[in-house]
Amino acid sequence: MTNSWSFLFDELYGDDDMPQTHPDDIKLDSHSKMFEYEKMSRSIDQCEDVDELKITLKTVLKLYMKYQETTAKTLTIPNLDE
Repeated sequence: MTNSWSFLFDELYGDDDMPQTHPDDIKLDSHSKMFEYEKMSRSIDQCEDVDELKITLKTVLKLYMKYQETTAKTLTIPNLDE
């Protein structure tokens, strides 16, 4: 990975489980999500406040981790027959 924060993904996933990291590699199916992403993406591109960008990135990382936790809990279905 070539971006400067690749160490975060290395720490989270190791070299073998590297997720797709370039936004252009991730396809959105919903037109409304594509539009919303484009608006937010432009806002990020215009942002010159490094601290704001750091907080935003940390928030996205934490939300992604929360998503993983929630998905893992949702996919663990208890055996109702017991």
